[in-house]
Amino acid sequence: MPDIHHAIQVAASTQTVTDLVATGAGLQQWWAEDVETAAEGRISLGFFNRATVYRLRLLERGPDAMSWRCETGEGVLRGKVGCVTASAFRHGHGTAADPGVGRI
Repeated sequence: MPDIHHAIQVAASTQTVTDLVATGAGLQQWWAEDVETAAEGRISLGFFNRATVYRLRLLERGPDAMSWRCETGEGVLRGKVGCVTASAFRHGHGTAADPGVGRI
């Protein structure tokens, strides 16, 4: 069971959302510029010239869902599990279109 729950609607495909939250390159586009990828699904996100570093370990990745465990870092995130489930939603009369990577 995840420790962190957010519901955010974005006009993007499930693949786009999953790529943005399950890969170092994706996380670098919207969360942290300083991203290092390591073995075994680990990614380090550096903030404030690496004064704060969150090391995330990918626990699970599917076509429309993924989960991370935060292994290091300051405050309440350490040891927490965050999950993302991407699903299509309807906006107006049609299904939301994929606007491109990095535009969520």
